[in-house]
Amino acid sequence: MKLEDSSQAVKKYLLLLGNQITLLSEKKLILQNGIQAYECNYSYKSAGLLSRNYFVLSVFKEEKWIRLDISAFQSFSKEKLKQILYSLEFEN
Repeated sequence: MKLEDSSQAVKKYLLLLGNQITLLSEKKLILQNGIQAYECNYSYKSAGLLSRNYFVLSVFKEEKWIRLDISAFQSFSKEKLKQILYSLEFEN
């Protein structure tokens, strides 16, 4: 799998958790330590009625998919979620 394909794999996973899944954004980026990553942001409804934000940061290392997922209710700041996600570090 390529980094760019990870958004579709995550969407399949989200179908197990809820419905009305929308991919809000996706982008390829380079982390501070030079590792290539892919960020995706989704919204979906869990239990059919609770709106949630869902961020995923994916990297591939030694042919393994490493994925950091974080989600919260829609009322929680998207920027705060991203701050938490990007506070974690990958080692080379």
